Amino acid sequence: MFSNSGKAQELPRCLNELGFAVDIVDHRNIGFYPHKKYDLFIGHEAANFERIARALDAGTAIVYFATGLEWREHNRRQLLRLDEVKNRRGCSLRARMANPLEASSELADAIICVGQRAAESFIGYGNVIGVDNAAFPVQWSGWQTKDYRAGRSSFLFFSGFGNVLKGLDLVLEAFAGTNLEVYICTAIEPDFARAFRRELTEFPNIHVENWVVARSQHFEELVSKCDWVIFPTCTEGQPGSVIECMAHGLLPIISSAANIELPRGGIDIPRLDVEAVRTAALQAIQMDPDEIEAAAKCLVRDSRIKYSPETFRANFKSAIRQVFNQRREDIDL
Repeated sequence: MFSNSGKAQELPRCLNELGFAVDIVDHRNIGFYPHKKYDLFIGHEAANFERIARALDAGTAIVYFATGLEWREHNRRQLLRLDEVKNRRGCSLRARMANPLEASSELADAIICVGQRAAESFIGYGNVIGVDNAAFPVQWSGWQTKDYRAGRSSFLFFSGFGNVLKGLDLVLEAFAGTNLEVYICTAIEPDFARAFRRELTEFPNIHVENWVVARSQHFEELVSKCDWVIFPTCTEGQPGSVIECMAHGLLPIISSAANIELPRGGIDIPRLDVEAVRTAALQAIQMDPDEIEAAAKCLVRDSRIKYSPETFRANFKSAIRQVFNQRREDIDL
């Protein structure tokens, strides 16, 4: 049985390839009850993980699938950033707190975590296995012919929910009043929009695109304009948005919290403050356009292997085998 998160589209295929017949239950479905014996349960998020896990047969292997950091560490980092914004801007913004998962340490045989370095945050949880995220195969070939010289001073901020959590406040303040172009592709939260109204509306180099669907025509137009994806996140498993941009040839400017190994041409953001983000962006525009192009083309090739669905499936299947080996179950996988 697999409790579906919507982020784990490859998991049922992995399990089928291991010989499992898979029942898929939405992770928000709090009405589901297991009425038959399962060999394996993979659950995600707290809405129904504990309830289902406690109802299963004692022989069921139980795995918690984590797409972010351990919940206490996630919440700690987010609150630090929100306090920093409050001290800097004088405003209190809404937190996006992770749900407590104490039961996972008691009930799960293992935690499989997206992001190998992110697995280090699950201290005291026993068996934790980190696997790299994945990007689906990219058909867009604009990276082969785009003008890298023109895109050297253009940056893409492409993100899911959580404006402060993802570092949008830092990007806005770092780019405000500069000659660097930044395209903001995310949903702007109402309280954040009020707090950063000036940066979001008054600077011609800051382009608020709002929510942009990956691989849409608009997304591809923006990727064609930019050489960089910038992402000063504070807490992450391993951001699929950045990996998606890397698969399209954008060089990453990221904090260590993204848990992505810097490729050739990538730039580290060493601290989560405005000056560090601005310095990283200014470093980027000093790079030779020919080197940017060469690094981008290497990145497309390498990321489409390292973060391919095939690599993800191989790593995830290895993790499931490890779970069963540790349980010493007599199941041939």
